[in-house]
Amino acid sequence: MPDHLHGILSWQDVPLGRLGSLAVIMSGFKSEATRFARTSGSLSRVELLWQRSFHVVALRSDSQVRRAERYIADNPRVEWKRLQALAQAPP
Repeated sequence: MPDHLHGILSWQDVPLGRLGSLAVIMSGFKSEATRFARTSGSLSRVELLWQRSFHVVALRSDSQVRRAERYIADNPRVEWKRLQALAQAPP
């Protein structure tokens, strides 16, 4: 089961004065994902799905976006290999 999530969000033409900060968006996303997990039976009423905060990196150039996209695509494979190595290591 994954223990974290990576994503890239992009804002374009946001109206002035519009509420829609990253904190509001992340709060809504986490709430909906938690509600779905609980109603589907994947998560009990007392289990937590998310950490309290999140980490933000501003991608200011096309090359930074491409590098982040590669990292996101490769991360599950790298993490899976790391976890397999830990599982096979002697106690």
